[in-house]
Amino acid sequence: SLSAALTLSIKNLKSIPRVFKIARRLHRRYQPFKAMRVVELLGYYARYVDLFRQGDFSLALTSNHSNPHGIAFNFAAQRCGIPVVLISHGMPVRPVARLKYALAVVHCDAASRTYADEGCQIERVLTHGRKRDYVSLRTGSLPPQIRVGIFLCKDVNEVRLQMLVENLLLNDRVVRILIRPHPKNLWRSMDEWIASHADERLAGSCGSTLRDDLRELHLVFGGNSSVLIEAVTAGVPSAYVDGLDHGPADIHGFVAAGLVYRSSIDPGLDEMVSFYERPDWSQTLRKFANIDEDEESVMTNAVKAIADIRNALVARR
Repeated sequence: SLSAALTLSIKNLKSIPRVFKIARRLHRRYQPFKAMRVVELLGYYARYVDLFRQGDFSLALTSNHSNPHGIAFNFAAQRCGIPVVLISHGMPVRPVARLKYALAVVHCDAASRTYADEGCQIERVLTHGRKRDYVSLRTGSLPPQIRVGIFLCKDVNEVRLQMLVENLLLNDRVVRILIRPHPKNLWRSMDEWIASHADERLAGSCGSTLRDDLRELHLVFGGNSSVLIEAVTAGVPSAYVDGLDHGPADIHGFVAAGLVYRSSIDPGLDEMVSFYERPDWSQTLRKFANIDEDEESVMTNAVKAIADIRNALVARR
């Protein structure tokens, strides 16, 4: 609120000239957006320090790591002597802020290596369990009638998506195309575009869970999204499509690692399936999905680790 922002500014009045100096220096070298992000980070930091000092907190729990409020949250907690725990969702996107965590529950072994390579300091690492979600990959010939899913990032490239859909609709074997948007989808006209097609084969996801959508599909296409890991873990052959979103190509390294098939905008559906018949593919999957451990077991260990962290903090106090 405006009143909260004014109160925060008054509390930190002596720091305002320094903030403007930092902003001016950044503005000379970078785009205005980047300068504003740093100012935003400083504002969040001041507010979080204020909040942490007002309460008797023994733990700071976060699910993000590299946006302004995530970085500020971590720094403020560290300044106030409060241990930080990361419970991640999805793969980290490089560059990752070099932050400290008493505990991190990460997406997979590949994610853990990314945090380490980027300079994060994590005292203990656990990996989300995927054993319950794991289904052996569907190999062999595709059926005569194929149901296809397109799972999207929030920053979708609508031109590339439209080209992919048109090419799939030209294939007589494709009887259904299910489009699942990101929860924070930025293409606001997507629903209207789907509805504008006279072809009943094209439809949007109706708010079902990811697992429900995957259950009815033979193939999945996606861009720079961790959902591709979920799809192949659930046994559905999947493909990365260049340019389906506005991020860099293969930002998570799924294609480079041999985890997912790389498809053109005009897909070869049978080629996708044969890609996953390699005998070493299951070992590649294990780098990106902890299919040997239940999530319940991981969460039990996480709760115990958090209790140990809090007890150690109380003992120090």
